Amino acid sequence: MRSYTEREVFGDAAQALWADAVAIVERIPSTWGNELRCHELARAVAELLRLRGGSWFVTVAVKVVDGKLGAIEHSWLVCVQRTRGGTTYARQPILDVYCPGRMPQVQLIDDHFSVSRGYVIGEPRTDIKYDIVQKLVDDFGRS
Repeated sequence: MRSYTEREVFGDAAQALWADAVAIVERIPSTWGNELRCHELARAVAELLRLRGGSWFVTVAVKVVDGKLGAIEHSWLVCVQRTRGGTTYARQPILDVYCPGRMPQVQLIDDHFSVSRGYVIGEPRTDIKYDIVQKLVDDFGRS
């Protein structure tokens, strides 16, 4: 069964983007353990999605957001609709690639306030471990 959300809320491009993100995250081994934080994973997945450039790339871009999910310091992606004149920020579904306390790990979340409640945008983080981001991009950007 295709849910209402699949049929009416998210377009084909956003769903294709989500599927590509799932495929990327599934390839990352569990051996990273607690060393791999959402802050680095979100940035690496954003870059890997840009490099991959699937069918969604024409209409959707991704942007990294730092903030909080409830009381948890968290980073996630938002889907930004592309237009011919640039980008528009009318709707920004959340693409969370490291959902804390929920399954599946990679989730596409409607930006309606009652659905995305808890995701609070904050200041950009200053403690990003860019060596980890680059290692992920180098290791998983080849295919």
